Amino acid sequence: MLSVAVAQLVLLLLRPDGVAADGTNSSNMTTDPGMPVTFKTVTIKEQSSEERIEIWEPAYHDLSCTVADTFVGKPDSMNGYWTKDGEEINQTQVTIQKKIDQYHLQKRFYINGSSLGNYSCVFMNGTKNITRSFLIYALSMKNKTDKPIVSYIGTSAVLTCNIKPMPLTWEWYKVNRTEKGMINVTDSPPRYKTQMSGSESRLTIENLVEEDTDTYVCMAVYPIGPVQGEVTLRVLSFMEPLKPFLVVLVEVVLLVFLILLCECQGRRKGSTAVPENGTHIDQTENLRKEEPSGTEETTAKRRKV
Repeated sequence: MLSVAVAQLVLLLLRPDGVAADGTNSSNMTTDPGMPVTFKTVTIKEQSSEERIEIWEPAYHDLSCTVADTFVGKPDSMNGYWTKDGEEINQTQVTIQKKIDQYHLQKRFYINGSSLGNYSCVFMNGTKNITRSFLIYALSMKNKTDKPIVSYIGTSAVLTCNIKPMPLTWEWYKVNRTEKGMINVTDSPPRYKTQMSGSESRLTIENLVEEDTDTYVCMAVYPIGPVQGEVTLRVLSFMEPLKPFLVVLVEVVLLVFLILLCECQGRRKGSTAVPENGTHIDQTENLRKEEPSGTEETTAKRRKV
């Protein structure tokens, strides 16, 4: 039975003299004493295909992969190399000798803002290659939202951005169509105020006008490069929230007017009767014709008495 193959990504803490933390020699992996070095150990199961590593400053990293011999047929040696974004890295192909029933492939990389990407170790086992990928990417803001901040003319608005760890500094920009202009907090009269508290930055805009409606960009500056976030601001007049209610009010008034108009027309039609032969009968005139006959009957009764 084949045992479960294991690939290990090891970010080893290296000494300035180019010797790994475990004491093994790494003569071709010199490290700048002033450059930060990280320490991290991760074990990836056979079914895992990618390890994600987020960084915010340039550093040296040791990437290390280990595969059990039972997974590749137990040869005495096999070839291996490294790729970046799918392309083989020059001068990284080596012959790997089996040690303690394992094959170990290790390489140190200097990672900065221009060398981010997908690094992979490749073990060449005849016609079948065994690959493990390590995605190294820059820090990004996690609290992005598509909902705009809504405020009103004449009031103030506070725009907020958060990111960890704390950046070196913050910068704010306003996007005008396709152009991005840096916000000047020294404008007169002062309408903009910025405040940085740990990993949070706030931009306060006072005395809002309709032209302040726009997208604002917060820029967290790190040694590896800037990290960008966006906040959308909508400035409304105080009448804006009333517009839906005014529309409903107009519709109600119009509906009432139509109902009253229909009732008036119905009353007019009911006051005039139309017989089958098409001639109009005036009810008032019928009453007048009936009045004399009633008078004659009264006179006849008096005579009899």
